[in-house]
Amino acid sequence: MMIRDNHGRGAEDGFVFVFASAFIGQVPLLGVSLLQYSQQWQAADLFRVTPSRGPADLCHGARRAVLLVLPLPVLVPFFGAAWWLLPASLPLLLPGLIAIPVLSLLPCVLGHGVPLSQPPEEAKSAGRGLTMIGVMFACMALSGLAILAWKTGWFTGFLIGETAAMAALYFTLKARLRRQIWAPIE
Repeated sequence: MMIRDNHGRGAEDGFVFVFASAFIGQVPLLGVSLLQYSQQWQAADLFRVTPSRGPADLCHGARRAVLLVLPLPVLVPFFGAAWWLLPASLPLLLPGLIAIPVLSLLPCVLGHGVPLSQPPEEAKSAGRGLTMIGVMFACMALSGLAILAWKTGWFTGFLIGETAAMAALYFTLKARLRRQIWAPIE
């Protein structure tokens, strides 16, 4: 709906694509975060008696499942629409796509990525909403920087910088997740 304005012109500046791409990157973050809630959350204590040292393997499995099921079906028609409406703006989809691995890893590192491990009442906590608001502002900033780089001719440099920053952040967060150990059972 945002791709066309009320005068029937397309989004020639490409901002809609970079903005939507950044917000599609939030889909896995939300999916992984919501996957932790279950009515049978106490059964997650079974995870602690497995031979794994910590929650990293479970979190990575949940992340991969969410990445396959949630953003992929959204991205395919979105890419099709972008290619059909404004093919020159396809590179503007990259900043949001580059951020997806880091955004999907964020709930795991914050301790919210173990599937089915929290009671549903915890879903109503204010901290979860605060995290989402912070990520939304970060995505808006990413979108703004990407469109500024596009308009000033520095987009390739921006993509290289974003890729390097996201790769460093991804491997840092992944190492931090690997160091996490299970909390003792009371």
